[in-house]
Formats: sequence, C-alpha cells, structure tokens
Amino acid sequence: YKPKIHDEIFQIIMHSNGGMTFSDVYHMPIYLRHFYLRRLQTHYEEEAKELRKEFNKSKARYGIKK
Repeated sequence: YKPKIHDEIFQIIMHSNGGMTFSDVYHMPIYLRHFYLRRLQTHYEEEAKELRKEFNKSKARYGIKK
C-alpha cells in the first residue's frame, strides 16, 4: 500500500515540474491526488499523440517509409 502511495506522490511531483511539493501532495485529499494523476496522464497522452502526428507529417514530407 505505501509503495503505491509514494509512487503516486513521486509521479505528481516529477511531472508537475516543481509545481507541487512532497508535503502538498502527501497531505492532499486522495480524490484530488487521483484527479491530478488522471489529468497528468491525459496531458501526456495528448502530448504524445501530437508528437506522433508531427513525426508522421515530417516523414511524409521527406518521403520516409517505415
């Protein structure tokens, strides 16, 4: 149980780019911690999707095949 909590805390702190401290996240209500985890996941999935789209555009532009 504790490793899961600390992994969540680590992920939020790491990916919030210094926007939250350990203490902020540790004392945060669980529902908010889960909200921020889901929101970060959505953010990075959207970012990866955009990067793939840009990569595919540049491959098409330069005629690169798989």
